[in-house]
Amino acid sequence: VKYDQKGSVIDQKVLGGRMSINRSSPNLPSFLGKQIKTMTVEEQFKQFMTNHLPLLVQNHTTIHHYDGNALSMSMPLDSNHNDKMTGFGGSLYCLCLTASIGLAFLKAYERNMQPDLVVSKASINYTAPVRDSEIIATTTNTTKKEWQVFFDTYAQTGKAKITIESHILQNQKAAVTFSGQFAIIGG
Repeated sequence: VKYDQKGSVIDQKVLGGRMSINRSSPNLPSFLGKQIKTMTVEEQFKQFMTNHLPLLVQNHTTIHHYDGNALSMSMPLDSNHNDKMTGFGGSLYCLCLTASIGLAFLKAYERNMQPDLVVSKASINYTAPVRDSEIIATTTNTTKKEWQVFFDTYAQTGKAKITIESHILQNQKAAVTFSGQFAIIGG
C-alpha cells in the first residue's frame, strides 16, 4: 500500500484475488509521486489483525517488538484474566498462536507476499500461572535456513509448512510453551 503526503491511498495491491486499487496515473498532480509512504511489515500485520481478527482487537493484542527474526506480541492481563486473576488459558493460547503465525505473516510481507496462512497443527503446555500485568508471547527457534526452505518449497509447489514456537515467561522461566505448524496455501 502506498500513500500520498496527505495519507490517502494511491496504490494498493493485494494478491490472492482480492481488491487491487491503483490511482497512480499521469493525470495525478506531480507532487503525489514524490512523497509516497509504503507501509512497514508491522503496519501491514496490524492492519490485517484489525480488519480480519476481531478477537485480537477485543483482547487488546498488539505487536510488542519485531526485529526481523523474532516477534513478541502483548496483551494486558486486566482484560485477559480468569477467576484467579491470572492469564486466562484461552487468551494465552490466542496470544501465542498470534505471535507464531504473525511471524510467518511478517516474513511473507518482507518478500512482498500477501500470504494465505492457516494453522494445521498446534499444541500448548501451561506450566505456571501468568500474573504479569502485560503478558508477552515471543517466538523462538526459527532459523534463516528454515525460512528459506519454507519459501523455496512454496515457490516450487504452491504450498509449504513451517513449525514455529512461542513462549510466555513468568519469573524468567517458561510459563506457557506453544508449538504450531503453519501452512501457506496461497499468496
